Amino acid sequence: VEGELSNVSRPASGHLYLTLKDAHAQIRGALFKPRSQWLKFRPADGQQVLARGRLSLYEPRGEYQLILEHL
Repeated sequence: VEGELSNVSRPASGHLYLTLKDAHAQIRGALFKPRSQWLKFRPADGQQVLARGRLSLYEPRGEYQLILEHL
């Protein structure tokens, strides 16, 4: 999935949470520790990225999200 990063956050857990968006849609994503530590750049709002992962359902909100494997 290709899109622009927004709502990027990295809580004390070390996980990386973000939203990927384009002109037509958006989806939340999570890159869990330790994969988030392997990144060669610091993700920030507004960056254009290519993401690979698997689709998951976050049941508490009833929303689909991407569990990211590579960013």
